[in-house]
Amino acid sequence: MSADVAEVMVEYRQHRHKYAIISERYARMNDMEVEFKRRRFSVAEYHQLFKTGVLGEGTWVELIDGEVIEMPPIGHEHRSLHSCITQYLMRALFGRATIFPMGSFPLGAYNEPQPDIAIFPYDAGAYLHKPNPAPDEFVAFIEIAATSLGYDSTAKMRLYARFGIPDYVIVDVKKNRLLHFRDPGPDGYVTRRDLGLADMFSFVNVPDVSLDAAAFLDPDREPLR
Repeated sequence: MSADVAEVMVEYRQHRHKYAIISERYARMNDMEVEFKRRRFSVAEYHQLFKTGVLGEGTWVELIDGEVIEMPPIGHEHRSLHSCITQYLMRALFGRATIFPMGSFPLGAYNEPQPDIAIFPYDAGAYLHKPNPAPDEFVAFIEIAATSLGYDSTAKMRLYARFGIPDYVIVDVKKNRLLHFRDPGPDGYVTRRDLGLADMFSFVNVPDVSLDAAAFLDPDREPLR
């Protein structure tokens, strides 16, 4: 046995109790449940995912609280309602508001949702050189919920309220009704109205224009109770 090996053996015998404790600690650590931390993406990083090809063109996603959320494909009913609602709003709010059918809008550092329809105060030219309007510049967001009501009425609703979107409307396709939220706060909207075919409503920032809920719904579908 060489002198170096003998020296190591002597040291081990002198301190083997300490090594045993360390080995036991490592064994316990290996048995512990590993906690996985989620990686949040900023809006800038989210855009980079597209630029580098990690997310390809035509990828139907949005950024919510730093998470990339895959959105359901748009079906025929959703697409048809979207077209009808957009045309109606362009007529009803002509000269009073600007309608953006589809688009993504950054909200803070970690969110870029894609509402089905976004409504701004009238002055489309003001947004040509301003790609990221402030949340308080919006009039309303509208979501058409053919298959996404749970998501639109929870995560999306809280997000829009937190950033102060004045009016939020969900078209509940299955129950053929509108959910109209207003009075945003940090935990959600204070006021919610359920609207049917016979109801009228308006937006806080365009109070003198009454909108017909029937224009957002299917007149031939009986509302589910």
